Amino acid sequence: MVKSFKRSLLVIFTLLIAFVLIGCDINTTLGASTKTTVQIKGPMTVEVGTEATFTAVVEPSQKVPQDVIWSSSNDSIASINEDGIVTGISLGRVAIIATSKADSKATSKVYIKVIEKEIDYTEDAPISIEVIGEKTAYSNEIALYKFKTNPTNANQEIIWKTSNDQIATVSTKGVVTFKASGQVEISAVSKVDENIKGAITVTVIDLKKSQSDEEAVINVIESTKNSVLGVANYQYNERDVLVKASIGSGFVYDAWGYLSDGTKIYDLNNEGIVKYGYFFITNRHVVEDCDELKIYLHTIDEEIPAELVQYDDKVDLAVVTFDYEEFIKPLPFADSDVLKAGQYCIAIGNPEGFEYSSSATLGIVSHPLRYISDDTDDDGVNDWDAAYIQHDAAINPGNSGGPLFNIHGQVIGINTLKFATNDIDNMGFSIPSKDVVELLPYLENGKVPVRARIGVTVIALSDLLATDYENADYKYNIPEGIKYGIYVTEVMESSVAYGKILPDDIMIEFNGVKLKNSLQLRAELGAIVVGSNTEIKVKVIRNGSELEVTLVW
Repeated sequence: MVKSFKRSLLVIFTLLIAFVLIGCDINTTLGASTKTTVQIKGPMTVEVGTEATFTAVVEPSQKVPQDVIWSSSNDSIASINEDGIVTGISLGRVAIIATSKADSKATSKVYIKVIEKEIDYTEDAPISIEVIGEKTAYSNEIALYKFKTNPTNANQEIIWKTSNDQIATVSTKGVVTFKASGQVEISAVSKVDENIKGAITVTVIDLKKSQSDEEAVINVIESTKNSVLGVANYQYNERDVLVKASIGSGFVYDAWGYLSDGTKIYDLNNEGIVKYGYFFITNRHVVEDCDELKIYLHTIDEEIPAELVQYDDKVDLAVVTFDYEEFIKPLPFADSDVLKAGQYCIAIGNPEGFEYSSSATLGIVSHPLRYISDDTDDDGVNDWDAAYIQHDAAINPGNSGGPLFNIHGQVIGINTLKFATNDIDNMGFSIPSKDVVELLPYLENGKVPVRARIGVTVIALSDLLATDYENADYKYNIPEGIKYGIYVTEVMESSVAYGKILPDDIMIEFNGVKLKNSLQLRAELGAIVVGSNTEIKVKVIRNGSELEVTLVW
């Protein structure tokens, strides 16, 4: 009897163990449901005209792991066949979706970016070079000139030159600053073979005010408002629904055409153009964390797809691209370095929403150059100092990324922030156009600029003079009569300043800016990009004498 009872317990215990070990199978047998999931694997980017293979794994395991229905959220950007082969069609961002054939509720999606096919450049000199840009310009205007080589995969190392630097100067990236009226030749010369060059002759016209202030303001608004557009940042919410997270403003600054065979051309007068491509600029904070971007065209009251090219991690700028069948006039940039307090300025944008699109406000430049510290990585510590134009043209949420114009309809800045308290009224700030244009060649090519460092340890002379510096551990050498500047205490080896700036030098001017504090120096450094071969003149006081040195980044 006892043996029989023990034997029964053993059987029950064995069954319980088996129940636990094969619980999933028993549950299935009893009719309990197990959620089906789908996981997609594949590359994050696909080049235009190329293919990539995507796979899907369905859990619980099925006999055919690839037993899914494939689809694309936008077949004009990328298509996918039943075998998971994705083909890049045009530039953009698209969702690749896999749905289980056994359970239509089991679905998954990944977002991929369709990019330009990478060109395998050779070391050979081009046969010819074409310079692309406007053939007319105004004094105190800046413009970005580009080049195209034949063949397209030839060596791309170029030296930019100007025939008359009294009329126009050109940077290493093709940024031209027009200074005076006349004709000037802007040329791009191959570094491999200096006999190969392309050139464009530009007629520079002197800007003169020939109309009343009211007429000038009306003309600026009428001639620019259709180039100032809205931008909408769409993001997926917790229910995986795409919703409009925020909106901002921006404007078209560059355009090109496409022929029916897809050829990209810069001759906008060509009658064979079937659609246009655009570069559009806005603020970084407007487009950050987007899942999709759309451009709002107030002329038709519609949003069209757009693609984020790149944004800067320091300056609040982003470049966006989009295509559209109708022509939109690119807006010109003015040279913000020549601004003066009191000049008229006009802001255009979408304050508080697209229903208020093309809103214009008028003000003056309150101060042409302010330095403001910013926390760019959201860690609670200011890590960046940037230059801004302060103005009193009213701006509001939705104006972010929109242009600030001068009285001639040229862009002098990008509106990005304002001081808003009960005690402050109409303190708006714009990123100077000169800084914007210098960054465009990097952002247009999907690059984030690496910022310059000078490699010196400094202290503001005004702060030093307010202390008992004569009894400090460090023996400061301050000549009598020097009241401003930045005192150098250390120079790092292998820095751009090493051997040119010395300990106990007092830096009094950097790139034409009189240095009163280190904030000014950091802001000026922030506008310099490493590898740009930018040359900066620095004036220093050394042993009581003033001298000038040149630093190159």
